[in-house]
Amino acid sequence: MKHAERQCSRKGCQNISAVNMGSSTFYCRYHQRSSWMRVEAKRRGKYCPTPEEVDALFAELIDMRCPICMRVMVLHSSLGAMSTVASLQHDNDGTLRIICHGCNAAHSKLGDIIYDIPKGYRRCSICKTIKITTEFPSTKTGGSKRIDSRCSHCKNESRIMRRAQQKLIKQQLQIV
Repeated sequence: MKHAERQCSRKGCQNISAVNMGSSTFYCRYHQRSSWMRVEAKRRGKYCPTPEEVDALFAELIDMRCPICMRVMVLHSSLGAMSTVASLQHDNDGTLRIICHGCNAAHSKLGDIIYDIPKGYRRCSICKTIKITTEFPSTKTGGSKRIDSRCSHCKNESRIMRRAQQKLIKQQLQIV
């Protein structure tokens, strides 16, 4: 039997396997991702949910959308951008949920406050206040437009400070 024709090794799953997980274990993308989530949780010393608990978390999702940013999530980075890969989030209060990798990364910086930020708002990385997205300037990185992590006020303040420091250094070099 060819690899492409093998059935997923997870009991009760009728999907065709896409990933060889070991000598005789073949998983479909869904069970490969849920298995990897469990392995990573255990490796990082966090609570490792049962396969049934992971299935229940996926069942809570609507159209495989991240409950925070509403982006459609994928099961593997070969199927979409890394930031859209579904990941297991351990909240500070012990709650588990499935969110996209991008929101998971934001959670690691902000903590559970990420759930309190309304759609259309961002948290400034400098002054730590939540402001409407229009108060954040756009930056061009790698040919794509991204919203800056600093609000316009903080970005202008840092620009003024940097120019003052550069001017002071220039003056000190001229004295010597």
